[in-house]
Amino acid sequence: MGPITDPIRVVASDLDGTLLGHSEASPRSIAVLHRLQNLGIKIVLASGRPSRAMIPVVEQTGIQGLSLCCNGALVFDAHQRKIIKKYSIPTAVVRAMVAKLRHELEGGVYFGAESGAEFRCEPGYYSKRKQFVDHSYVIQDAMTFANDSDPDATVEKLIVLHPTLPAEELYHILLKILDGDEWRSAVKITWSNVFFVEVSAVGVCKGSSLAALCEAWGVDKKEVIAFGDMPNDVEMITWAGRGVAVKNAHSDVLAVADEVTLSNWDDGVAVVLEDVVRNLEAEATNN
Repeated sequence: MGPITDPIRVVASDLDGTLLGHSEASPRSIAVLHRLQNLGIKIVLASGRPSRAMIPVVEQTGIQGLSLCCNGALVFDAHQRKIIKKYSIPTAVVRAMVAKLRHELEGGVYFGAESGAEFRCEPGYYSKRKQFVDHSYVIQDAMTFANDSDPDATVEKLIVLHPTLPAEELYHILLKILDGDEWRSAVKITWSNVFFVEVSAVGVCKGSSLAALCEAWGVDKKEVIAFGDMPNDVEMITWAGRGVAVKNAHSDVLAVADEVTLSNWDDGVAVVLEDVVRNLEAEATNN
């Protein structure tokens, strides 16, 4: 499918590996995002990152509006440091999954959890990932991550870490272990880096949360352009009227994208958005 030319009202982009190079957006990307905002276009940053890791990107880019964190499980206002909506995994599902994977996975398994603005993890998880846990955290057993009697003890993203298996291999193993209807109707499993697998409530992903925002804004999916690079971007890319993969994207994303732009290192997102801006400015001039 070739590029779609419907007027754009919403731009949604993944961060790591898509909009960002190392950990920041380039001046070129920031400039075009601000041009879009000045034209009244809504910018939605959509990431597997938790809310605390979204804040530096929003501050660096100066983007206004809402962001999607934890693969869409959190709708977040970074400027107000406020979680607008949480899509949580039911407590019973979290506990059943922890018990199931502990039983099935040889060689051990460690769990972490994004819980609102808080990060929870087991001692084993912390010992394996402590060099990356450069923020506040709570050490506890995974069976107590979620608690129905405590409104703050929710799990929006359950993180599954194996001591030796890379994420993609662990992902396929989890799909086999959790192959029954009771699991398929309860959780969504994905991955976005080489370290761990990410679990959300069923039906929760970047695409579903973006769709909910656009419905609230009265925006049709034909008026949305979305960018991504990893399997956790697939639903967002396929839902948007114009789904764009960066050249460095995973094969799953390249397979479903409407078009492919340059890599994140070559400002692929900015290249496409500069063309969007030109079209919008030309349309405004003609009207």
